[in-house]
Amino acid sequence: MMKLKSYDALSDLTDKHIDLFLEDNNKCIVLCWKDHCPYCSQIFPFVQSLSIKMNDVSFAHINLGKNRKTTKKYKISTVPTVLVFHNNKFKKSIIGMKSKITLKQDIHLAFASLFIY
Repeated sequence: MMKLKSYDALSDLTDKHIDLFLEDNNKCIVLCWKDHCPYCSQIFPFVQSLSIKMNDVSFAHINLGKNRKTTKKYKISTVPTVLVFHNNKFKKSIIGMKSKITLKQDIHLAFASLFIY
């Protein structure tokens, strides 16, 4: 079983708590991962690092192997997947392994596109 390190900057979510997390925070990033996924363990430190630098965004992670309702709700078929939320509404999925720079750019673009009319 893969063990992800626990970081203070990332909330550990479950199916029961994800909605509360989204309601309590304006801008949210949720890393979706599974045990035995080598890419998940590689991207986790990138997400953790971004969570420290992006103070206006709340970050969390959820193990989809143990939280199947979230998998179905957001139609996640590939891990890792990063979900982007704004004002408690799902905005975008960032799917697959990304470099730290690409992930940061994708997150910034997801939030920036919310304000383009």
